[in-house]
Amino acid sequence: MTEKMHRKWTGTAKAAAVSMILTAPSGLMAAKPPPAPPPPPAPPPVSIPAPVQLNRQFFDWNTDTTGAPQTPPAYIDSPRLTNSNAAAVNTFLQSLGSGAIRAVKIEAPISNTTANLIFNNPSYNVSYIFGDLETGTSTPVDFGNLVKQVRWVNGVVGGTASKSSKGYVGNFGFSAETSSMEQPATYNANKGKHSFQGWSRQDYDNSGANLSLPGLYPGDPSYRNYAQGDSTATNQSPPNIRTSLFMMPLYRMGKGTDSLMSTGRYGVDKQIPFVSNFGNWGNEGLDNGSWNGSTATATGVRNGADGYAFFPGTPMAASGTYPAMSASQTANQMLSGQDFASLVAHIRLRGADSFHTLESGQIGVSNATMMAQAKEGWLEPHINSIMGAADKKILVGFEQIYGSAASGGTYIMVDGSIKNPEQAGAILDGVYSLSQKKLDFLLSNMDGVSHKITLRRRSVVML
Repeated sequence: MTEKMHRKWTGTAKAAAVSMILTAPSGLMAAKPPPAPPPPPAPPPVSIPAPVQLNRQFFDWNTDTTGAPQTPPAYIDSPRLTNSNAAAVNTFLQSLGSGAIRAVKIEAPISNTTANLIFNNPSYNVSYIFGDLETGTSTPVDFGNLVKQVRWVNGVVGGTASKSSKGYVGNFGFSAETSSMEQPATYNANKGKHSFQGWSRQDYDNSGANLSLPGLYPGDPSYRNYAQGDSTATNQSPPNIRTSLFMMPLYRMGKGTDSLMSTGRYGVDKQIPFVSNFGNWGNEGLDNGSWNGSTATATGVRNGADGYAFFPGTPMAASGTYPAMSASQTANQMLSGQDFASLVAHIRLRGADSFHTLESGQIGVSNATMMAQAKEGWLEPHINSIMGAADKKILVGFEQIYGSAASGGTYIMVDGSIKNPEQAGAILDGVYSLSQKKLDFLLSNMDGVSHKITLRRRSVVML
């Protein structure tokens, strides 16, 4: 996940696919709240400070120690912590002052000495720990050890709780999702490889994590895609490549939220997904060019040996189980900046507490531009207003508008038929507040044609 992703795009993006917000009258809102979840596990002693909660504040892979103000909306510094720079990281964290959000990124196992210095420091507590331990099949064990080091002095479970023991700890690819229907059937054969995202909910629970960190990268090899041929042969048949790029990350996000709700951990565990505008590193199924780390060239050939690049409007030759894609099938299939902002808005409506940007995967789109687009989507004014209400309810999990079978926002009524978003090319999310007497829907259509979306007794037309 930390590698420079060999997944760049060149070309001119088409106009953004349609995303729209609808405000419904208060009469459509649920009349009663969802059932109360079971009580969470007993917390550490009250003398240990609670983590600082996020309020329109985000994280970024390359934002380490800028010293920028944390006044929302803002990207929060999260320095990389290693054994060799622990003293410098400690100095930086001390400089932030009382009440600041403190976060770190960890890419390799650390010593108990380093862990004690940072996570049991008398001057502060760390609220967010973003692990990116990728040690092959040993990753679950190494991540579990990191969780112990964060929560307990010297990593001794049941010993002395650290000052940061209430912090949120997660690792890339470890999420609360219980099912992985968005993955290709053979994806788990990649276990042990870099950037693997197939760790199970049992792996997440066994580690002791309380921070779900799924990777929501459009084009990632952990997702099925129209171009890969592993969607069209099933009952999940998207109308085009762009649909897969948009819908599959949202499916993963929704199922993670649904899982936390069903186990009484929604609002207890945090969800801060890694996001980017594109990322096909390791995915030959969505590769029709070469990438040498600085230059991308269209080849029309699927060949991961020369790097990974996707050129809309360039054909892709058949390779192995991957079908041939014509130039017309790849044309205009990259997400636009508006599409990416809408994707992040949907991610918020599907239960994310914040997001963590990686790197822009589109040539011509800088990291700064991608970060601004992500922030714009999160802060969409209508959504942001209702999400700020104390009694907000999102339409995922207990609040399905299509019935209990539609957990995780996995169904939508399109043109009179119930379909999942991958089949439909369209997706719907929403949030309501009884105190504000507002219900907003966000609808996005990645298909190339118009559809009628039915919302219970009312319907809207998407063009």
